[in-house]
Amino acid sequence: MNPLLFIYRFNKSFLIRKSFQKKVLQLRSNSVSEILDSDIKYDLFITNNIGGGTASFTQNYLSKNKNCLVLKNVSYGKDWGYILYNPEKKQSYVNILKLDELKSFFKQDFINKIVLNTLVTNLKTFEILKSLEQVNKHIIVMVHDYYLICPNYTLFINNNFCRFTNCQNNNCLKYCNPFITPICSINKWRSNWERFLEKVQEIRCFSRSSREIVMKIYPNIPENKITVVPHSMDYCNLNNVNYQISPIHIGIIGAITSKQKGKVVVQNFLKYAKKHKILVTVIGTYNVFPKVKGKTISYTGTYDIQNIQKIVESERINAILFPSLWPETFSYLVSEEIKMGLPIVCFDYGAQAEKIRTYSKGIICDSTEPDKIYECVKKLFSLEKNYD
Repeated sequence: MNPLLFIYRFNKSFLIRKSFQKKVLQLRSNSVSEILDSDIKYDLFITNNIGGGTASFTQNYLSKNKNCLVLKNVSYGKDWGYILYNPEKKQSYVNILKLDELKSFFKQDFINKIVLNTLVTNLKTFEILKSLEQVNKHIIVMVHDYYLICPNYTLFINNNFCRFTNCQNNNCLKYCNPFITPICSINKWRSNWERFLEKVQEIRCFSRSSREIVMKIYPNIPENKITVVPHSMDYCNLNNVNYQISPIHIGIIGAITSKQKGKVVVQNFLKYAKKHKILVTVIGTYNVFPKVKGKTISYTGTYDIQNIQKIVESERINAILFPSLWPETFSYLVSEEIKMGLPIVCFDYGAQAEKIRTYSKGIICDSTEPDKIYECVKKLFSLEKNYD
């Protein structure tokens, strides 16, 4: 691993760990009984604390499913950092200090069902899987990422989707963060997960593309156990944007904070846009320094779902580049962009490509080169007369 990357990841993990350790210690006075109603059977929802689409799903899930207890690992691998809370009692929390306590906790009679939302950031992954294997309860595994396939849970290596071409040489492991992910051979990783997956009742994917990936890696798992249940878009009140075909103004929306999210693609495209005087607006988080500056380039900063359509319309954006280079498992963002009725260019990966293939104003670009991307945008506008 790159030494500078190692230092960065260590410091990031250490600071996050210390901040949550303080929070955990503040909550030590509470007990489990304080957050339970004695006559209720609860669903245990196991997740993490790192945000993103998984956090959005968690919020939506808990708003629609009552009688849930949420278990979060907030110590990034340390054995003391599990927070349990009851969303309906909001400020009633309890910290479970030892992994051994979790083993008995999973078996409690007041737990009816277990939803394994994600174990990303948990160095105790194998221990938790083994504990859950011994529980005689209905278990659902949510496929928000590919952690059940590889510790490198975005499947992104060498600046691209791995497509499982070099699994046996364990090349993917050097792309993992050892402070939040157990590091072992890919064969050991998958054998542990497969043993667990054989005993669960449902492996829930959110797109057909992610289901195909899971089935490819675990062909012995019964197909009827691997379901596809797309996320609800009920929260999204976006409507078709009124836009003009000319001049072309490309919007790039989202938290573009990593290579797999397309950070390098965006930087290269912005340089190309500056040179060729193409209008581009970046909406959201884009942590690149120095940013490309030019008369045709603008940045709006962060946004929320309530004002994204207003920003798009005020900037007169009439096309979208979705730059992600990993196989998204659902992509709320592409779904939101489709609801706005804008032409969209993406690359041939995962759920994003699955959605764009059936979208009349979408096109899949076979190259990340800026000129090829722009050609695809222009092709979309040449097909505009066929949209309706």
